Amino acid sequence: MPSSIPMDEVALVGLIANALENAVEGCLRCPEGVERFVKGTFAYTDHHGVGKFHMVVENSCLQHIAFENGYPVSQKKSGGTGTKSIAYTAEQFNGMAEFTAEKGLFRTRVLLHL
Repeated sequence: MPSSIPMDEVALVGLIANALENAVEGCLRCPEGVERFVKGTFAYTDHHGVGKFHMVVENSCLQHIAFENGYPVSQKKSGGTGTKSIAYTAEQFNGMAEFTAEKGLFRTRVLLHL
């Protein structure tokens, strides 16, 4: 990652913070004896003035995560807004956000066109 990218710093921090907070919360829901981990990969490329920011956050999670309309169903009593906030930010930068869960691995992928 370069020292700066052409993106509002508050939006970037919000995007990363939401993904990491969701990952930590997912790990904490894992039963005892299950390996808990969070792994993040962040990259920025600039090809002839067209920038792309790519983020992948993976974490351990419960074996079954319910999804509704492409979003994981929040386990919080008041509902969660993290994944929707991530998707909203991706839309603002003509990008995409994808959330998947399979075999105890939750993955958040984001691609932004900057």
